[in-house]
Amino acid sequence: MAKKKQSKFRPEEVVTYLEQKGWHYREDDKGLNFKITHCVFCGNDKGNFEVHKERGYYKTWCCGEAGSFYELRKSQGDLDVDITVGTPESREGRKRVMENKTVKKVDVDHLTESADHFHNKIFFRAEALQYMKSRGFSEDAIRHFKIGCQKKNGGLWLTIPHIQDGKVVNIKYRGLSGQEPKWRQEEGSKKILFNQDSITEETKEIILTEGELKTVALHQMGFTNSVSLTGGVQTFKPEWYDQLDKVEKVYLVMDSDGPGQKGAEELAMRIGPEKCWNIVLEDAKDPDEWFFDRKHTADEFRQLLKRAKRFDIKNIVSLSDAAKSLYDEMMTSDLDKVEGLNTPWEPVNKLIKGFMPGDLIILSAPPKIGKTTWAFQVSAHIAMQNKPVLFFCMEMDSKKLTKKAIQLVSNTRDEFIEPEDITRLRYETFRKCPIYMPSHVRRGVEVEDVLESIKLAYRRYGIKFVVFDNLHFLVRSVEKLRESIGYVSQQFKLMAEELRIPIMLIVHPRKLNKARAMTADDFKESGSIHADADQIIMLHRKKKIVENINAEDEDDDETDRALLEPETDVIVDSSRFTAGGKVTLYFQGEISQYVTMDKKPV
Repeated sequence: MAKKKQSKFRPEEVVTYLEQKGWHYREDDKGLNFKITHCVFCGNDKGNFEVHKERGYYKTWCCGEAGSFYELRKSQGDLDVDITVGTPESREGRKRVMENKTVKKVDVDHLTESADHFHNKIFFRAEALQYMKSRGFSEDAIRHFKIGCQKKNGGLWLTIPHIQDGKVVNIKYRGLSGQEPKWRQEEGSKKILFNQDSITEETKEIILTEGELKTVALHQMGFTNSVSLTGGVQTFKPEWYDQLDKVEKVYLVMDSDGPGQKGAEELAMRIGPEKCWNIVLEDAKDPDEWFFDRKHTADEFRQLLKRAKRFDIKNIVSLSDAAKSLYDEMMTSDLDKVEGLNTPWEPVNKLIKGFMPGDLIILSAPPKIGKTTWAFQVSAHIAMQNKPVLFFCMEMDSKKLTKKAIQLVSNTRDEFIEPEDITRLRYETFRKCPIYMPSHVRRGVEVEDVLESIKLAYRRYGIKFVVFDNLHFLVRSVEKLRESIGYVSQQFKLMAEELRIPIMLIVHPRKLNKARAMTADDFKESGSIHADADQIIMLHRKKKIVENINAEDEDDDETDRALLEPETDVIVDSSRFTAGGKVTLYFQGEISQYVTMDKKPV
């Protein structure tokens, strides 16, 4: 067996860091931890801040903070230079670099002072002030939102502070001198809804726009209950959902063009279509153009609020609209182009042509083939494109799935995973890989509970792809097996259509002879599954020919898994929109990963 790698942290590195920080410390009575006099998180001076002597793990008994050595250094802004590797001499050199290096942190008091300074400057910079006035903004509006300007690197920037509880937590800059990129903001700053302080416990209705200056325009015209996204619809934060959840009515004023209205519909689905009302500005793209260029009045906008419409009912369209959609699709179609959400394997993508919005994808294989691994690898691939995924596994809790993710992204065997690897990947990779999952497995869950969780996750996190593993955990009635399976698969299909996202449902087949590949007819009570599925994908691995194996070992799970060839046939059958077919992948079980045959290990 391969020797397990050792931890990269050493006791002298912990001491080096504590001394570099200038923290007063002593050993505890057991000689295991350093007790630091002053807590850097809450200021407590009773020695309740402890750091493990060898590993650097920390815990504060005064305010409850805890984490790894990596997390401690990250919390103090000290990850620019790695002091955990090299000789003592080289670490000492890096220590001196850290002492002389200023680490940038977001200081809200400093940002607030800077915003005030920039604001005062705008009234002495004719170019910046004229820009705002030429777009129709008044000096009162400029003063209310503390809009200012900054001269930097020979260019002039408009400054728009984002304020939370009276403090500036971010400043967004717009170039006025032809700079590229046109927009920038404070690095590491907090992302909030612009003008969110206008939302109070008494707020019943709000107007939601996209872009700070659109909210400024609405506020200037008397609509002070306006807030805006500080990025596109795709940047909608989960915490913003919590803020808007308290509001009874949300008027969406997105851009009036096609992409803007598509974004408004997606936003309504996330916030809750039952409380969202759509306002389309017919002769202008956004509120500032509508008010200041088209010369519409506040009374006219109030009439738009009265005439605002709810969003269309999902899956209900007129024959005329359906014909237009069909025409647009035929005029722009490219049969060789892969659309929708893809898998990590190009040969598979050519067969499936992408997982499309509203698709129900059935994934099946006999036990121990690697269905969950295959589905998880697809999910990770999609999530790494910044498309949030919900992975609902009834056979593994979140910790087991996380270990599978670590194996996948680091090509590391299970026995070689160290705590430091987990922390590193958490910050460097997993924060950019939005996969969500239940924290623990709860047996006896009903399909309605699962569907409600999917809907809530869609609203909060903007889920683009769902995997549920597996259907048979939701089917417990032996007497009415056909009806139960039909009901569950139909409910998942309806949910996919309602949310306009693809859902992958893992299904177990009947017990079959492993010498042959399964077919779609091998599903238990397969008729209803056939009716609901848009694509059926099956995995098959041949059994190895092994001599001198005991008969009783043939039914052992671990033996069974080891006796399967790594070559895995991916069979796409019963696809609604493609011809289907078969490709072969190579399964690397030790690192929970499938690869194409040209990348298999030699």
